[in-house]
Amino acid sequence: MRRQAWRRDHGDGAGARSNLAAVGAGLRCTPQSIAAHGLYENAHPYLHKECSGTLDLTHSKYTAIDAVSVRITGSGFIPSSDYTVKLEVRNWSATSPS
Repeated sequence: MRRQAWRRDHGDGAGARSNLAAVGAGLRCTPQSIAAHGLYENAHPYLHKECSGTLDLTHSKYTAIDAVSVRITGSGFIPSSDYTVKLEVRNWSATSPS
C-alpha cells in the first residue's frame, strides 16, 4: 500500500493539513467531536474507503484552533487502481417491477 498526502503542496511532512470550523451560530467543532465523527458509518476506525482510494487516518492529530475550529494533520490517502461507486437502494428487491 502506497500512502500519500492529500495534496503535496498542503502537507506538514507527515500528511495533509485541514481546518474545520462550525458554520452555524452556537455550533462548534472539538477534537473529540471530529475524531468521533470518523467512526460514524465506517467499517474501520482509521481506514475509510472512498471511490478513488482509502483515506488513512492512522496518524491523524486533531487540535483545537479556537472554540469552534479544529485542525487535522497527519492524514494520508492510499490511491486505488479501480474507481468504485457505492449505491444505496431503498425498498428494492430482485423481483420488484421497474
